Amino acid sequence: MELADRLSKARAVHHATGLTTQRLVADSIRIIIQSYRLQLEVAQRRRATLAVPIEPPPAVPIVPLTPRESEVTALVAQGCTNQEIADLLHIARRTVETHLEHIFEKLGYHSRARLASWYVQMRNPGVGIWCA
Repeated sequence: MELADRLSKARAVHHATGLTTQRLVADSIRIIIQSYRLQLEVAQRRRATLAVPIEPPPAVPIVPLTPRESEVTALVAQGCTNQEIADLLHIARRTVETHLEHIFEKLGYHSRARLASWYVQMRNPGVGIWCA
């Protein structure tokens, strides 16, 4: 029965029996509270049947990069060229290339773009959709 219908019925009963306004208000409040409790129970039952367990995102595998390889990866992700990385780290350009070869081999990647996206994902796990 709708809340409004129940309240109208309560008013009619109170009017017919001559009960006080105070009693009518108290009974109306009781009816409203019962109605809300019933709605809450129904909502909780619906929620329990619709609830899908949330699984944590899969852990991103930790790849053992050396500290220098990590620095090179960060600079690649910032868009630096091999020569710029070499200048910033005070190493030869060929050394940067060797570091990149080792990084690509460890991660199984073949492009700087994929390396950069991996770096961003490692810094912000669970953000965005990443392709292998």
